[in-house]
Amino acid sequence: MRNGFSKFFKKNRPLSGRERLLRLLIALSVTIFLLGLYFWNPNAHPLTVCRFHQFTGVSCPTCGMSRSLQAAAHFHFADSIKFHGAGWIVVLGLILVFIWNTFAGVSGKKPAISFSPRQKKWVFGGLIVIWIIAWMINIVRDLN
Repeated sequence: MRNGFSKFFKKNRPLSGRERLLRLLIALSVTIFLLGLYFWNPNAHPLTVCRFHQFTGVSCPTCGMSRSLQAAAHFHFADSIKFHGAGWIVVLGLILVFIWNTFAGVSGKKPAISFSPRQKKWVFGGLIVIWIIAWMINIVRDLN
């Protein structure tokens, strides 16, 4: 593999039977969670009421996340972004976790894509910036 992506791939190491089972259980858990998101109605559940927002009138960093995840599970991405700008990222992350662990569990090989510490910092920092921007948008929306 001599293309630009070859530096990201290492040799795959084989997984033990226990590790394969664990990977498949993780994939199954993510599947159950995503199906739960699809069939669950966050508007009808009392635990989805934000107590911080009730007491202060200002959105917390996760306000709207339940509705955003549920909308993304239904492929209503515009609504998902409207409820919380980072909800679609969480669903995308869960889908990637499902694919990653399903591949490892079925093939018996650990997918080994490595990123430099600098690349990890950029990705993590970018996710934090997106989350903060989504939170600030919710706060501005509350003030209007």
